[in-house]
Amino acid sequence: PGKLSDIPATMINGDVQVSFPVASNQYLVIGASANDSTLRKKVYDLANWREKDNRGAVGDRADGNSQSLAAYIQDEIAITDRLTAYAGARYDRWSTDGTIYINKTLNNYDTRTSSAVSPKASVVYKLDQGTVIKGAIGKALRAPNLSDMYSTWGTSIIYWSNPDLKPEKVTTAEIGAEHEFKTGTLVRATYYRSDITDLIYSTTSGANRYKFNAGSAETEGIDLEARQKLLGGLTAFINATFVSTTITENALRPTSVGKQIPLQAEKIANIGLEGSHGPWSGSIIGSYVGKMYAND
Repeated sequence: PGKLSDIPATMINGDVQVSFPVASNQYLVIGASANDSTLRKKVYDLANWREKDNRGAVGDRADGNSQSLAAYIQDEIAITDRLTAYAGARYDRWSTDGTIYINKTLNNYDTRTSSAVSPKASVVYKLDQGTVIKGAIGKALRAPNLSDMYSTWGTSIIYWSNPDLKPEKVTTAEIGAEHEFKTGTLVRATYYRSDITDLIYSTTSGANRYKFNAGSAETEGIDLEARQKLLGGLTAFINATFVSTTITENALRPTSVGKQIPLQAEKIANIGLEGSHGPWSGSIIGSYVGKMYAND
């Protein structure tokens, strides 16, 4: 005997953006976006797991819905020939509701909403021919996905959904520099730091794995990249990211404070080749993701 999980999901996205100059040294971008997502999960009992088309009755099931609306504005001002400043803000409104039927128990979850205003500011300074220094600070909102909220699954380990998950809120600051040589070589380095509240976090207890919002965490890292222009419109590139993460507050799991965030690799790298010709473009990329902790 076995089970078959049928999980159709749909997503509708819409975006509109208008950009225009408002002065000889000023450029404005205004936009809005919307998203509507649904998850419809049914778990069928199978008399024989090898015969997936021979479905029995529906056992567990879950329905999840989420909507998001956003509006944003960005002002680009060329202060001098070398210095350009950007200032903007984004408003996000997210809502969700759902139903879970599991272990012969029905739970309905009423609509709940979350909203935030995320400002951002950055500057770009052209130090000399080919050299650019950048700095930025801003906030962002990341909502949980429908699977994490409404879809429980697993056999030897049960991955429990959490319909009460809240969006993560992030404040990030970064500074970086890049230089392009006359040979067509571009090198770039960026340092960043992020402070996260309501971190969406996984913890294991026995044969069960749970998701919830931890108190807070911080990450810092360095991005390094080199790009080389080749003949025929080709560009070769290599980049690497080195990340350090720390849980700084977690009332539900105090022993995790000071530990790394699970499922976050410390080293990530990519190497590849990309190019374009007329209406065609393509790339070939190899990626490396380092070891990570699966258990907090």
